[in-house]
Amino acid sequence: MSIRNLSDEELNSLFPIRNFSDGSKAQLKEMIKTEGIEANSILFSSGSSSSDQQIYLYKRKGSISIGEQ
Repeated sequence: MSIRNLSDEELNSLFPIRNFSDGSKAQLKEMIKTEGIEANSILFSSGSSSSDQQIYLYKRKGSISIGEQ
């Protein structure tokens, strides 16, 4: 399965990302990748420690990763 960047619509569907400024969304769009998988939700985390991690639910089937692969 191919890995790709999220579309604007997909990025805006993520909460609380949809409330970020346009500049912050543009930065995230370059960092966040998605890949289709058999799943009902996507969970991903951000930050460098477990206390910084946040989990988001995504409505489509796939996985999301942030940063380097």
